[in-house]
Amino acid sequence: MAQQVAYHDELYYRRASPEISDFEYDCLKSELQYLQSKHPDWKIAEEKVGDDRIEGFVTLPHREPMLSLANTYNQTELFEFDKRSRKNLQFNALEYVIEPKIDGVAVSVTYEKGQLVRALTRGNGIEGDDITHNIDTIVGLPQSLKGDNIPPFIEIRGEIFINNQDFLRINLEREEEGLEPYANPRNLAAGTVKLLDSQKASERNLKIIFYDIGYCEPTAEDLFKTQENVHNVIEKWGLPHQEKFWKAFNINEVWSYIQELDFIRKTFSYGTDGAVVKIDNLFLRKTIGATSKVPLGAIAYKFAPERSETMLKGITIQVGRTGVLTPVAELEPVTNSGSLISRATLHNADEIARLDVRVGDTVLIEKAGEVIPAIVGVLRDKRLPTSAPYPFPTKCPACGSPVVRLPEEVAWRCPDASCPPQVRRRILHFSSKQAMDINNLGVSIVDQLVTRGLVSNIADLYNLKIEDFFLLDKVADKSAKNLYDSIQASKNNELWRLLHGLGIQHIGAQSAKELANFFKNIDSLCNASMETLMQASGIGETVAKSIRAFFENTDNLHILNQLRSSGVCMDRVETLAEASSPIKGKKFVITGMFPNLPREELKRMIESVGGLTVDTVTKKTDYLIVGSDPGSKVQKAQELGIPTLSLQEFISLKDTHIT
Repeated sequence: MAQQVAYHDELYYRRASPEISDFEYDCLKSELQYLQSKHPDWKIAEEKVGDDRIEGFVTLPHREPMLSLANTYNQTELFEFDKRSRKNLQFNALEYVIEPKIDGVAVSVTYEKGQLVRALTRGNGIEGDDITHNIDTIVGLPQSLKGDNIPPFIEIRGEIFINNQDFLRINLEREEEGLEPYANPRNLAAGTVKLLDSQKASERNLKIIFYDIGYCEPTAEDLFKTQENVHNVIEKWGLPHQEKFWKAFNINEVWSYIQELDFIRKTFSYGTDGAVVKIDNLFLRKTIGATSKVPLGAIAYKFAPERSETMLKGITIQVGRTGVLTPVAELEPVTNSGSLISRATLHNADEIARLDVRVGDTVLIEKAGEVIPAIVGVLRDKRLPTSAPYPFPTKCPACGSPVVRLPEEVAWRCPDASCPPQVRRRILHFSSKQAMDINNLGVSIVDQLVTRGLVSNIADLYNLKIEDFFLLDKVADKSAKNLYDSIQASKNNELWRLLHGLGIQHIGAQSAKELANFFKNIDSLCNASMETLMQASGIGETVAKSIRAFFENTDNLHILNQLRSSGVCMDRVETLAEASSPIKGKKFVITGMFPNLPREELKRMIESVGGLTVDTVTKKTDYLIVGSDPGSKVQKAQELGIPTLSLQEFISLKDTHIT
């Protein structure tokens, strides 16, 4: 069993790809602990803090150990924790603080003289991986603390997470590309903080919340006194903080607040898998001590996942924009975690085989990470004797083409680019706000255009006449004209919008901007070698191969020629402002806060005159724009001799030579 736990520790902490649920993982560890207590003579390795350190990162020590928390799913064990704590401290009653347990990745952020200097993962509890380059991309994380009574050195502990909306978006993108989706938001956050490319990390929109103190000068007990005050000061310093916590004066109140949390946590935008209960008085918490793994003055009460039993009525196959076939379980409707569930994702053929799930089976449903309905088990004792393994389709259910599976992918694909569901999804992507931004071209309109044979690829949009829209249901004269005008206007869009809209695998909006700035036109990009492609910022071997594959496809080249014939702009048109701008082609990094100017607006100002925005200060950075509360990026720029600009200095530079 010790080997089993070690195996699942490796999957959970280092690879962020567990094979079992958190509940099953916790139960396995609890069983091992029970065996250890009953058989002290057995030679079982001492249980330690799970180690998340991996190659490729600098490892640095924590000034104060960063321990895990003991956890329980049992009310009796929670009350035993209180009884044991009162006995050890010789108190009749203890005051506690109850916090939502965010399902993310623990982090320790160090501020020296109020300035952010580094961020470390928990690692092995003694030392962790330096992930400063990735948390620098988190919007809302201040580079410097504000207010007074700021200590000269402090480790502030928190949790990095990804909210539910971004989790669903990223998984949808991965499934469209034929990649394995993330099992839950925690796995996605863990994988993101360990990316070496901070640009990719920034696209995933990490969030952070702080809730505790590590090493501090003066000590946390002297500076804060109580855990309640920790939360109040964290908020005053301008750090992202818990949106809700409770103060309890005895264990019965603790239990009442845990039940309240369980009721309201479904309204949070992020996953919570339990409550953290801490002795409020920091001196008492320190006095009670810790084991080599966990503090004795705190415990996590975890909510057991709600599982619902229902019947699998059927399996349907959805065909995505890139031809990926995604199986979906059609269920007898059942209530789970406050929602009526009638469908659940099955991800891919391998997942169906792993579960050995069959039509007619009685299955267990759980919301993975409180977000996605998923089948987590099959009640085989209720299986019908006539059941048979599900035969994954060998032909596309939409067009009948034989499906294919690339060696490096888990997904089966329909290779026919004219397959109607693929056409619909490609057109919706092409017309989306982040691509060609064609207003009012929604799902209903696109479905009708494809079904009526008016459009078979993205280029056909530009052959439509106003009269064609009159044939569609619920499209009035004015709506038809607006649709037509919006399509025609998109011909003059910036080149990056076209590149993103083409749907090249692995090319998002930011990568499309980099390619447009580097190659200037479609023809140069189309003819670029692998070596030339990899010279563009942010383009590695995998992305370069994807670009080459796209432009070597004759169907794609035919569509590009159609777009060109229709008058769609294929070049990066340089504006007068860019032509006369001294910052054309220069790379900018932004740090700090800018009152009344959102960061995205500042990025647009830079790009409007030909500048480029990147997230990390390197030797290739030309300027660092510095706002209020800047942090470690300023020091990095000074070390590399990179000029810094205030917002006003940037505006003055931008407007130089512009008439």
